[in-house]
Amino acid sequence: TGTFEGKGDKAIVAAAKAAAYRRDPRSVVGRASRAAAERMVSLRPAPDTMTYLTALLPVAQGVAVYAALCQAADSARSSGDAGSGVVRTRGQVMADTLVERVTGTPGGISGINLDLVMTDRTLFQGDSEP
Repeated sequence: TGTFEGKGDKAIVAAAKAAAYRRDPRSVVGRASRAAAERMVSLRPAPDTMTYLTALLPVAQGVAVYAALCQAADSARSSGDAGSGVVRTRGQVMADTLVERVTGTPGGISGINLDLVMTDRTLFQGDSEP
């Protein structure tokens, strides 16, 4: 009684996790390894023709990705990067770098593919059949 007097939710949750680890450390380690198996990437719409791209990663991989994007952004900005003639924020440079590294192309667009289906008569004889 009184142990959590004046403590917030975060402190209580942290204390509960610490107690659970002391009581059964194997279950905590097992839960962590199962969590890594649930890594994923998701996409959902955002306002103004934008999207939220979210990655659920193990902490080491998530920190490594974020650090690499930070380093690329800091390097670009320190060398006077102006993107497309406009000074980009650090976050904008990080987002652009992510797209370029994942897609392999600047801006993420590698070209447009148009699939068109038509009959041979339309193609070679000028027929109007689609």
